[in-house]
This record gives sequence, C-alpha cells and structure tokens, in this order.
Amino acid sequence: MMRNAYILGAHIPLMPRKAKKKVRKKKRITGFRPKFLYSKLKEHVVGQDEAMKSLCVLFSRQSRRARGADVPKTNALMYGPPGSGKTLMMQTLCEYCNLPYRRVTATGKSSSGHTGPNFMDSFEDIDPDDGRFMVVHIDEIDKLGLRGERDMEEDLQDEVIAFAEGTEIYDIKTHDMLCVATGAFVDLEEIVRERYSSPVGFTQPKDVPENLLAHATRQDLLEYGFKPEFLARFGRMVHTNPLDERQLRSILDLRKGKLNSMIEYFSYELDIGITFTNGARNYIIAYAMEAGEGARGINSAVDELLENFEFEQEDHRGKSRRIDARYARRILEV
Repeated sequence: MMRNAYILGAHIPLMPRKAKKKVRKKKRITGFRPKFLYSKLKEHVVGQDEAMKSLCVLFSRQSRRARGADVPKTNALMYGPPGSGKTLMMQTLCEYCNLPYRRVTATGKSSSGHTGPNFMDSFEDIDPDDGRFMVVHIDEIDKLGLRGERDMEEDLQDEVIAFAEGTEIYDIKTHDMLCVATGAFVDLEEIVRERYSSPVGFTQPKDVPENLLAHATRQDLLEYGFKPEFLARFGRMVHTNPLDERQLRSILDLRKGKLNSMIEYFSYELDIGITFTNGARNYIIAYAMEAGEGARGINSAVDELLENFEFEQEDHRGKSRRIDARYARRILEV
C-alpha cells in the first residue's frame, strides 16, 4: 500500500516498504559429545587419555555426519603396543555411537591382480545403505611397511589409499566411511631412537625419550616404508602408551573389565560363586607383565583360570570356588 507524506505543504508519495525475507536458520545436527564418549571409554580403558580424547572427537564427528551434518572426515593412524586398548576403544565407541564397525587385517591380504585374499573383497558383503558411515578398522597396518615383496606392498598401500580417500566397490561408496588404521609398529621405535641418538650438524644428540612411539613423526613413518600419499590420507596420528603394573591392576579391577564380567557371568548364568584372592590377582598381573601383552595378557590369564570350572560346571553349580595364588601359579606357570 502506497503511503503519503506532506513536507512543508508538498505532497510526496513514499515507496512501499519491502517485506523482510525470513532467513531460515540451518538446523543444528546433534551427536554424541566427545566428553560424554570419553566418560564412557573410561569405564573400559585405562591409561590412554590422549588417545581417548582424539578418538572421541573423531567418532563424535562421525556420529554427526551419520545424522546429516556437513563436516569433513579425518581418518586416523593409531600405533602402540599390543594390549593397550586400540581395538577395544574403537569397538566401544562404535557401540555407544551406534555406528557399524568392520575390522580387517592387512596381514595376508593382497592387492588386485595378485594371488591370495584381496583387500577389497573384505567388504563385498556390506549393505550399501547400512554401511555408508561405517567405521573401518584396518589392523596390523604396520605389516605393509615390512613386506618382502616391494611391488605387492606398494600396490596394497595404493588400494588402502583409494579406500580411505573414497572409491566405489561392490556398489559401496567408501567416501563417508571413517578409516582407522592400527598396528604395533615395533620397528618404528628403532627409527625414532636412531633419530634422537644421531647428532644433526654441530648439535649434540638429544636424550632418548622413554616412550619412543609417542615421539614418532610422519618422517619416521616414511622411513618405515609408507608412501607420502598413504600418510596424507590419515590426517590424525594417535599413539597408545605401554601399560605399567599399576595400570594393569586398574584394568583388572575395572567394573566392566574381563575379571568382574566373568565373575558376574559365573554367578548369574552358571550359579557358581567365584572369588579371586589378592595373591591370585597379583599373579595375573605378573603373567600379563611377563607376556608383554598388556590388557590382552590379563584377559588370557582370566580365561585360563576359569576354563576348568566352566567345563565342569555341573560339579560346581550352587557352590563357591576360591582362586588363590597357588592355583594361579599351577595353571599359568609364569
């Protein structure tokens, strides 16, 4: 509607006001907050705070991406000693984030055109819709830097590069999949040690740090045998630390850890009361330390100690059984 104005007796028509356009705010996509995921991981994992924080951020983003958020993905390369929680962290995060999980190993795989199990064939059974935002765990990735056949090694690295970057196989697009490659990288420690021990120019050698893998660089990984293109597809480097005796004891006492979970299983499912004396617990720790397998050594020891009771469960049902240091020593024989 035209409005009029009268200024000093003059009649001046005014232009109509333009209707304001409503600006629609972009809907915020909710997801699992990193701190929430971190609090859940603390119930299962001990002694890997920095690794947990890094993974929680990446998995939080992936959970938002699965709900429609426009945020780029960042693949990760995670290295650390066996039994330090690499696989457990990813499985637990996928469970809480409700993300599909697939673990494949680089060991024993070949690239297209070579004989043997093909790396890409590991994904032929994935549903294209359900697996779109899958977390793909490529374990023992360090073996790709140690292959005797250099051509096969490089070809397989190229396939992992294509997969992590985004390709299409068996009608499955991998562009939205989060890739986390893991390995122990045992020989990487020697490369880091040599770098710290060797003088550069007129400078003196640096003190060699205790946890060598924590100080590994991309240049160290290049020397290990990975192509620059490979490392470029894994933007986040995450390391796990070796577990000391105190941390192993904390893992043994975790409410959701192997020991307490098995005690509950024997009680509720088999009607057998199981108790572990302090001496038996100490022996389990010694077993894990001797094996050098971290939490994996604890799980192995618990399984060995309970195996006979479960096999002969009919004889123990309705009774209480006590596992002491003497029994643990006889079974584990450290």
